[in-house]
Parts: sequence; structure tokens; C-alpha cells
Amino acid sequence: MTVQTGDVADQAKAARIRSSGIRVIGDPWNVSIKDKQNTYVIATLPVNDVVAANSTTIAYVGEGGQLTPVPGVLTKDTNGNKVWKVLLNQGGTYVAIHSHREFVDVKPSAWYAKDIAKSNSLLLINGVSERRMQPQGTTTSAQTLMTALNALGMEPGGAAANEKWFDPILRASKEYGLMEEGQYLPNAPMSREDMAMVLVRALNLSGVDTKLPEAEVESWLEDFKDQAQLRPNNRAAMATAIQLGIFQGTPDKLLQPQSTLTRAQLATVIVRVHDRIVEQLHH
Repeated sequence: MTVQTGDVADQAKAARIRSSGIRVIGDPWNVSIKDKQNTYVIATLPVNDVVAANSTTIAYVGEGGQLTPVPGVLTKDTNGNKVWKVLLNQGGTYVAIHSHREFVDVKPSAWYAKDIAKSNSLLLINGVSERRMQPQGTTTSAQTLMTALNALGMEPGGAAANEKWFDPILRASKEYGLMEEGQYLPNAPMSREDMAMVLVRALNLSGVDTKLPEAEVESWLEDFKDQAQLRPNNRAAMATAIQLGIFQGTPDKLLQPQSTLTRAQLATVIVRVHDRIVEQLHH
């Protein structure tokens, strides 16, 4: 693998992103990956400008200019120089994106305000418009799968002329093992227990240890009053999600496995998934 300052073509991509109003920090990088043995490689990108770690993320730039965030942390190399340590699954053009947006419908005092700000700055979840997040709005299966792909740094690709916007998301989710063919209706809400399955599969793909012995599955679930409502094939995923801190249940010890998440709750959950993934980069 080689990492270089972006060439003329990479600079042109960065310029097009800037012209759309998005702040690109410093020069782009061009990454070449050969003989990739696993899903990811760990790359080190030299920091070439002043960055704010809490509102900056690294993103892959697709041929059409679309941005896909990749898991990464700002750290220091053995010489004490600031670097980005990132998980990449493909070579190409990468840029540092500064994103800080305030939404008129997210009060700073709201319990979800910090998670919405973080998930948006990491490009994990977008607002419904430039100024609105609609935190109490419902989420669909396609939206949930898209956030999982974003947390993984997986580019779903663009839709063909005869496709719906969500078709590439479903295709990529199937390719990476987040779902089976026809498992979820894209415009329908996704239940908490199904979301647990998707997110645990995503964590496993990223390298997080998601193995839980059967005896421990029951011990992680037994304190929840409604755990018997879980479908048998989702019990291990929900237990793992609880053990990893992705799901916590309600204060009165309910899992509510068939209920759905609001956009604010999805932002909180996907930030937890992201943090678990990048935790591996600190080791």
C-alpha cells in the first residue's frame, strides 16, 4: 500500500467538493492498495493542515464526487507527528472533511444533541434538509442500512437509471453480509431486534469480536422483562449488542424488540457502532 499527496485528478475532485460548499481540509491523498487479503487495511495519512478532531472525518471520493466516510482516528505516529489512522477497503482519492452543522429542530439541551452533532460531522447520518434533522421522525430499513454502511466506510455506489435510490444500498448490504436477499422492505421501518442483527454483523465485518457463548447470551438478556418477545434467531445479536453497549434497553428494563427507532435514537446507536469500530485503531 502506498499513500501519496493527491495528483492533478485528485486535486480536481477536491476542488469540485469545495465548490459545492463543503470544507475540505488540506490536500487530498491518493491511496493505492495491492493484494488486499482482508476486508480492510489500516492506513496512515499524514495530517497536512490544522484539523478539529471532533468535527472532521476522512472520506473516500467516488468517481461521481459522492463522499463515503471511513472509520478513523486522529493520533500521533512514532515521531510524534499528527496522523490519521484509518480503515480502508479500497484505494483511490481521500479527503479530510470538516462538517459542523446546526439544526433548527435540535435544541442544544436535548439528550440526543451531542450524538446528532457527532453523527452528522462524521457523515454517518444526514439531515432531512440543510437546517432540519427531524429527530423524532421515523427511520426506514434502507436508511438504517445506509448508516451501517457509512459506519463501515463501504461505498454503495450510485443507482442506475432504472433503479430506486435505495437499490445500491440493498445490493451493497447483501454483498457485505448485512442482510439476505429480500430480508427487509426498504421503505418500511426496521425493528430494534432486526437492527441489532444488522449492526452486530457490521461490527463483525469490521473486526470487532462479536462471538458470545450461548450461556452468556441468556445471561445478558435475562434481566429484561420482555426478552421472551425476541425472535429466536435475533437473541444472540441482541445480547451481543447489549454486551457491546450498542443497545441498553429502557430504564424500566425493556428491550421493546418490535418497536422502531427515531432518527435521534438511530444517530445515538450509530455513533456507538462507529466508536466501537475505531476503538480497534487505538490498539
